[in-house]
Amino acid sequence: MMLSQDWDIPVTEAFVDRVRRGVRRRRRVRVLGAGGAAVAVLAAVFLLWPAMRQAPTMVATNPPAVGGLLDGVSITHLPAGAVRVKRDSTSSQTLADLGASSLIDVPTPPAGAWATTATRRFDRGVGVGLFVTVMRPLPPEPPVTAAQVGEWLASWAALGTRPVRAFEVPAGHARTVAHGSSNYEVVITTPDHVVITVGGNAAFSAAEMEEVARGLR
Repeated sequence: MMLSQDWDIPVTEAFVDRVRRGVRRRRRVRVLGAGGAAVAVLAAVFLLWPAMRQAPTMVATNPPAVGGLLDGVSITHLPAGAVRVKRDSTSSQTLADLGASSLIDVPTPPAGAWATTATRRFDRGVGVGLFVTVMRPLPPEPPVTAAQVGEWLASWAALGTRPVRAFEVPAGHARTVAHGSSNYEVVITTPDHVVITVGGNAAFSAAEMEEVARGLR
């Protein structure tokens, strides 16, 4: 059996100094390690920050109509330089009133048939106007049908003109007609018997009006 006794080992100042330096060195290592981890985190944030700041993905939407919506018809194309002016002109009247407003003899309209008209004007300079008009049959009383009203509106819109060409557009069947030698108009009949016209000043070419017609939806 060993007897317990106190051990009195002499400790020099050099030994104590070495121990203290070792403790300080281990503390520096721990501090540097923590600092390195923080730097790594900051570096990752710095690298990812541009992606984090990117705007959220937007759902693609249709672009707004160029000329706006006119009585349910979207005008998606206009000739260069043409801008909307003034307020739309709208009315509701009988076909007989429409015919009476013309200086040219018109076919006798179906009795008691009505239609709404909405016109929007676009100018390209002073006095250079382009007009888009939507004529929509109102529900007629039997035996008159919407098809009859639409046919009359299309005939009335093209009275006194010379046919140039016919073609299809997204809105329906289109006909380019000429007023005289240099003034053109496009008359469109839709499947639901709405009649749309694109016409105006002779400064607008037939090709420009036809492009407007192709842009109607």
